[in-house]
Amino acid sequence: MGAKEIHNVIPEVFEVLEFASRSEHEGLQIDEIGVVQSVGEGTAVVDGLPNVGADEIIYFPNNIIGMAYNLDPESVGVILLDESQSIRAGDEVRRSASAG
Repeated sequence: MGAKEIHNVIPEVFEVLEFASRSEHEGLQIDEIGVVQSVGEGTAVVDGLPNVGADEIIYFPNNIIGMAYNLDPESVGVILLDESQSIRAGDEVRRSASAG
């Protein structure tokens, strides 16, 4: 493919990319997974959730939930809404993408 052919294809490629960016993809979901750094009395500090929002529900192992409240650039403070005895540093957490 020569330069002229590539030049002719570029507008079509951008049209396809623009369509794809506007299209909704049902069932497509990107999860953010964080890691517990520390656990205190009714709170936890997690990292790895760069897009978490204030008051967003966070899912911990064993069906424990918490609510994001302290959004620092490096970590997120989470208020635990359940008992915290089973939560350990290194546990994975997931965003819910919905506020509590």
